[in-house]
Order: sequence, then structure tokens, then C-alpha cells
Amino acid sequence: MEEQQELFKNIKSIDRSKGTKICIKCNEEKPLERFITLGRRDLKNNHIRMNICKKCESKKHRQVAELKKTHTYPDENYKCPICIKIPEQIVPETNGKTSPFVLDHDHKTGAFKGWLCNKCNSALGFFEDDINYVRRALNYLEEYEDRCQKGNIYEREHMGRDTLNYF
Repeated sequence: MEEQQELFKNIKSIDRSKGTKICIKCNEEKPLERFITLGRRDLKNNHIRMNICKKCESKKHRQVAELKKTHTYPDENYKCPICIKIPEQIVPETNGKTSPFVLDHDHKTGAFKGWLCNKCNSALGFFEDDINYVRRALNYLEEYEDRCQKGNIYEREHMGRDTLNYF
């Protein structure tokens, strides 16, 4: 039990009645006004705010702007290195609202990593840029594919029909 409690020793608890929040970047408790509102409201009609304070968000934007100065935007022949899509395939997915590629950078060091389509950049973000999450996701998909293939073979042998048409 003590080992489990050790895992949470650095977690700060917030008394929401104080009107404060903890920034996930600087880990400082700040008044709600120092967090950007998302333009939506919760069930109690309060503004929904980002988990990053305005100061840290501003720093991130400056960092990305500097990286864009030193790393030129890809040319029209560039493909996303993850999904291998070209700009003509990406733009319809965004309804033309964004550029085909976004700058990907290391959130801890600020180092430039490359240019990705927004979907792939978001996917890496959801995986917290953690290669172990990505490996587990890959294993999960491969195991599912194996189960499907085995299931299809079993069903074809025992039910006498080609079940691949159902997928």
C-alpha cells in the first residue's frame, strides 16, 4: 500500500472552490483567469479552460514560431512519414481549414522532430509521444488482426461460407 501511495506523492490536489487550477506544464497553481477558455461551458455554465496556463501556452507558440523560421515548410512532393499521404489527400480531410502539414516538436526539449499531417501529429500526441504506448497499440492491432484471421478460417471450415465478405 505504501508503494502505491508513493506513486501519488507529487500529485497536487485542488480545492475547486478557490477558483484555481494547476498548469500541466509548469505545475503551478494559478487563478482560473490565467488559463485560456475554450469557448464552451460545462454543465454548471462555467467556462471550460485549457489545462495549460496562458504563460506556458504563449511560450509554446513562440517556440513553434522559432522552429518554423529554421525548418522550412515541406514542398508539394512531401508525404507524411507516418501515413504516407500527400497534400492532395490530406486537404479534403480537413475541409481545407488547415495546412496539410504541421510542425512536430519535442514538448520536453523543444527540438524539431519533423512535419506530419495533423491526424498523425494528433495521434502521437494522444500517445504522449511515448514509444511504449505506440508499441502496445501496434501489438493490440496485430493481435486483433490475428484473431480475425483465425476466426475467419475457423468459420469458413465449420460454417461452410466465406466470412471475409463480412469485413
